[in-house]
Amino acid sequence: LFEKKISKLEKKILQDFKIRSQWIPALYELSKPYFSKHSEIFKEVLSLRKVAFQEHAEGKSLYKSLQTETKIHKELNFIFQVCKKHPHLYKNGNYLYIEEHLLHVSFEIGKNLKIYKKVSKFYNTLLIIKNVTLIWIILPFSKKDTL
Repeated sequence: LFEKKISKLEKKILQDFKIRSQWIPALYELSKPYFSKHSEIFKEVLSLRKVAFQEHAEGKSLYKSLQTETKIHKELNFIFQVCKKHPHLYKNGNYLYIEEHLLHVSFEIGKNLKIYKKVSKFYNTLLIIKNVTLIWIILPFSKKDTL
């Protein structure tokens, strides 16, 4: 029961990471006419996106791809800060839509990560109890990584 819930949460979080990464090229193209050093601003996030894409293709676990996704999150925050300083871009409806969507997806990721932490912590507590009692005969399960 808990193992299925943890697995489902992992898949949902990884899917949300993928969705967030898919919107980065749209932000890149939309902001291109507004910045003189556009490629320098997006260089790091685009290279991190390639790494994340490779990690998703290899089927890495949530725990292993979390480091890359955290870096992407920080780079997106930096890009939003730069974009907010450009008055014409910040008034662009398409930019505002992309920003709102990316913030919403990031909020969902954060919410699901909190749930994942709670469920995996409880699950690992059950694992300790299982090892001390005879429950391990009835309920076979193994330890999950905590974040």
